[in-house]
Amino acid sequence: MDRQTILTFNVRELQQALRELDISVTGRKAELQKRLLLHYGHETITDDRNDESVSSYEDVQDTNFTTAVTPINRSTFTFNDIKESLTQFSGDDNIDIRQWISEFEESAVVVGWNNVQKFIYSKQLLKGAAKLFIRSQRGLVSWELLKQELISEFGKKLSSSEVHNQLRSRKKRVNETFREYLYVLTEISKPLSIDTESLIAYFIEGITDTKLNKAVLYEAKTIEELKEKIKIYEKIHCKPVRSIQNTGNIPYNQKHTKSCFKCGSSTHLIRDCSSQQTKCFKCNGIGHKSFECKSAESIKVKKESDKINVVNVTGKISLPVKIVKVGGLKIDALVDTGCCLCLIRRDVFDKINFDGEVTDDKRTLYGACAKEFSTYGSFVTELEVDDLKFLQQFHITSETAIPYSVFIGTSVLDKVNINIKPEGAKFVKRNNIKPEVEGKSKENRMELLHEFEELCLNVEEYSDNVVIRELVNSYKPQCIEKCLTKMKIVLSDEVPVFQRPRRLSVEDKNFVLQVVK
Repeated sequence: MDRQTILTFNVRELQQALRELDISVTGRKAELQKRLLLHYGHETITDDRNDESVSSYEDVQDTNFTTAVTPINRSTFTFNDIKESLTQFSGDDNIDIRQWISEFEESAVVVGWNNVQKFIYSKQLLKGAAKLFIRSQRGLVSWELLKQELISEFGKKLSSSEVHNQLRSRKKRVNETFREYLYVLTEISKPLSIDTESLIAYFIEGITDTKLNKAVLYEAKTIEELKEKIKIYEKIHCKPVRSIQNTGNIPYNQKHTKSCFKCGSSTHLIRDCSSQQTKCFKCNGIGHKSFECKSAESIKVKKESDKINVVNVTGKISLPVKIVKVGGLKIDALVDTGCCLCLIRRDVFDKINFDGEVTDDKRTLYGACAKEFSTYGSFVTELEVDDLKFLQQFHITSETAIPYSVFIGTSVLDKVNINIKPEGAKFVKRNNIKPEVEGKSKENRMELLHEFEELCLNVEEYSDNVVIRELVNSYKPQCIEKCLTKMKIVLSDEVPVFQRPRRLSVEDKNFVLQVVK
């Protein structure tokens, strides 16, 4: 009877075996197993009363029959312990299956996994197409068979051109550090034995910055030197990242990290917080909450920006463009009421047959978006627009300063008036306006005189000046009612006392004032 069989017996089976051998059956289970093992020579016993080995039976030889038991090695790490350090494989990404198997076996050797654990845990790391493929297969009962099927199905090697295309198209992302970007490129280049200089070149090209700023990175010849140059580059050109607590305005699309609403730490949430004191998120003080904060510095008044927001209008916009003649040349001109001068481009000026003198009147102008440009000089020539001809001064600019050939500014308003409507701009001579106004005023005066003549009775009888003077001289005022209020006005000079006329037109007021004077 072997040792393993004896150890599997219960108490009744042990007593039955001992009765058959005529051995005592009293005692606990451990004592019964020990007696049976001693009988078959699987174990020796040492007497506590002396240090000599004594056999219970005389017929049993004094030889040591103890057999060596091989210990069972079990890993102390489970799959959940190192799950975060393992890479999943889907078959659809750019990960090489041989590289993935090699990394998985290296991790399995470190934690002491056997082939059974490799088989079980590797299936848990599969996802996507690789997981569906393994489910569709039959007879995969070991790690070696699973590994062979994965290599035969997804073991297509990438060509060197595909690897180089991946390295060339992979750019550094905004939320990615320089070291992370370097390690990603190193992982992509694993299927090929790419040289270090090419890897450094791909790394520098993937950084979105000017070559002048990246000049410090070109000095690196090895990966270790590149890491040192990255530290220098970050100190010179990279801006420090502001913490969320000190930031006043955070973009709406920025992802916030979860933090504790009690102490403000980002390492845990409020349910796991062990702090006994609360933190104020206004003044960052300890011992009170934000609604209890009495700090005056915590109150921040929002100030409007000094910059003017300009709304871009999409679609076509009708600008007041006129066809004019400058020096006999017919060209398109933009009527710009925001410009104080009349401008003309240099290339258009060369086409004009101008024999006069160009003055050295240079001006510095500011256009849209604070664009600054200067003029070369000015000249006076004839401008013809809307059947009106007059002399006008133009300032010469460069070809790129203004988008139109000619700009007509407000300097022409001393000669003509401009009426701007949705249909366009209309130029009207200033001399044509005053006679129209005077004519209308004369017509209004004649109408008033006719109305006054109709109101007067017997105008013809009093047309003589002598009769009118007799009426005025013979007039005597009569006191009809007595006024209780008496007033005495003492004048200091001979200037008549009068009040300015009211509710009259401007021309009538001027006429009344001239009569009073």
